[in-house]
Amino acid sequence: MALQDYTFKIEHVKGNKNCVADCLSRYPVGEPFDDEIEQRSIAIQTEIQPSIVNTITTRAMKQQQQQQLLEPNVPASTTHQPVRTFDPLNVVNHITVFTNEQLKHHQQEDNSIKKIIENIEKTPLKIEYCLNNGILCRNVKRINRIIAVPVIPKTKIKDVLLAYHNSPMNGAHLGIDRTYYKIRDRFYWPRMYYDIAQHIKSCPNCNINKYSRKKPNGYLNPVDPPVGVWENLSMDFVGPITPPSASGNKYILVITDLLSKYVIAKATRDNSALTAATVLVEDVILKHGAPNQILTDNGTHFTAELFNAIMSLCGVCHIFTTPYNPKSNGVCERFNASMCDVLSATCNTKRNDWDEQLSKITFAYNSSRHVTTKLTPFELIYGRLCKLPFDLPQRTTTVTEPHLYVKQLNEYLQMAKQIARSNIKISQEKSKQRYDANRMNETYIIGDFVYVKRLGLNYKLASKYNGPYQIIQQLNESIYRLQNPNELNEIFNVHTSRLRRCY
Repeated sequence: MALQDYTFKIEHVKGNKNCVADCLSRYPVGEPFDDEIEQRSIAIQTEIQPSIVNTITTRAMKQQQQQQLLEPNVPASTTHQPVRTFDPLNVVNHITVFTNEQLKHHQQEDNSIKKIIENIEKTPLKIEYCLNNGILCRNVKRINRIIAVPVIPKTKIKDVLLAYHNSPMNGAHLGIDRTYYKIRDRFYWPRMYYDIAQHIKSCPNCNINKYSRKKPNGYLNPVDPPVGVWENLSMDFVGPITPPSASGNKYILVITDLLSKYVIAKATRDNSALTAATVLVEDVILKHGAPNQILTDNGTHFTAELFNAIMSLCGVCHIFTTPYNPKSNGVCERFNASMCDVLSATCNTKRNDWDEQLSKITFAYNSSRHVTTKLTPFELIYGRLCKLPFDLPQRTTTVTEPHLYVKQLNEYLQMAKQIARSNIKISQEKSKQRYDANRMNETYIIGDFVYVKRLGLNYKLASKYNGPYQIIQQLNESIYRLQNPNELNEIFNVHTSRLRRCY
């Protein structure tokens, strides 16, 4: 009747060509919905069975699928639109609702909320709380107005946290403050900030996929300098260096005395265990004697049986740095950085004679005053200043008795070593003060679970941490031994700066 006043023409449009129809008008007719679902409710995102959410398929798509089943041998026509489905699980994960009636029911089961409701009914002038359709609400001030937000019972706090932190649309795993301000404008319960903070701290996705914006955990723990020279050494390979030298060398083996800072640098063709052992024996042990300790990283050239056999044969204690913690071998690493800068400044334009310049710059380094010891490495080793090629001739002092020269030399070296050790300790204290400033020193106990920071990531969306792992031993103030609870044979040492507590 309503269309009699109009002139119009009715045309039939096939379903596969009717692309302008919306999703709801073309939804297959199914079971009628219960009218009770239309009541006002509060949507909370939490876990439900995925089978509850059905895939939406248009009527034309359904007919096309049925026709394809009846004609399995007929190839698909190019005029047909591809079958596309809409899965709500891809948009909003695991949606469920609790209605106002359900919220009211949960509030009645919470004893603390029930008492507040009873008090409000007795003293309705109380302004902190109010009743809104039988639901207890908290009056909160937002800018220039007062709003009433529902009070959440203890049994539903977890659901709210999952909805407004874990869900992609509501929370997206944002931080504590953002999540707190989003929830407090919608709900209330006592100690909200604490509960939100604890939930986010214990969130596995946040712990694994987010970097910490704070300084790495752990204070600096300096190692006391040795008493004498050639007692404690550090070794490290630099390279491969590109381009290789004209003689085919690709690596530099650096050996540093930890007291005098005296350096031995040797260009090598490879970084094998045989090369490392050969340089150690010929350039250190046969010239200066066997040291007490040698500090190296965990490279295969230093962990090989051949190298360790040489160390045991010479009575040398082999100490390893913590993996991915170059601060453990800071003396050697610092010289490596300086050496590379100086080599690039002294070699030719082809950059292939750096091995010829290596001995020269090492000599220049050893004869220069060290910023930490305030003495030259050459002076601490030989008990005199190094005479350089361009120095002016100096008058020499002749000592007739050899034992007098030995006495003077020992006295000089003893005093120089004391000065060097004192200056090293002063420098270590200053470095520790700078390093420890505004830094946490969280400690762990055996049995704690932690995440381990991943290093060397090559793409943006990679997980930042692995784990959780269990602490099975504390080696010192900064080093912990961890075990994978799923792979008991996986045991490794980690510096505390790479750890994040698992709540």
